[in-house]
Amino acid sequence: SLTVIEWANEYLQEAKTRFVDKTFKEKKSAFKRLIQFAELEPECPVEFVSLDVCRKFLNYQFKTRSGYAANKDRKNLGTAWNWGAENLHDFPTGENHF
Repeated sequence: SLTVIEWANEYLQEAKTRFVDKTFKEKKSAFKRLIQFAELEPECPVEFVSLDVCRKFLNYQFKTRSGYAANKDRKNLGTAWNWGAENLHDFPTGENHF
């Protein structure tokens, strides 16, 4: 099945061509923080990005950075989730957890 790092790479490859450099770097940083989050490994399946993992990740961002920063990550990763659902064959079906 599709891994978190594969999803990130596919999305960021397209984002690099579609967005200005500042926006691309913001999206890349959001993925970097998600992948470095203690609950996930880069090679784990995207299915492991559960509602509970997303909630813990965003709460951690809120506590360690700010509510504004957590909301930016939520928006960027939510957009990436929607893109994956529409564009990647092995992407999990169901609601967007972000």
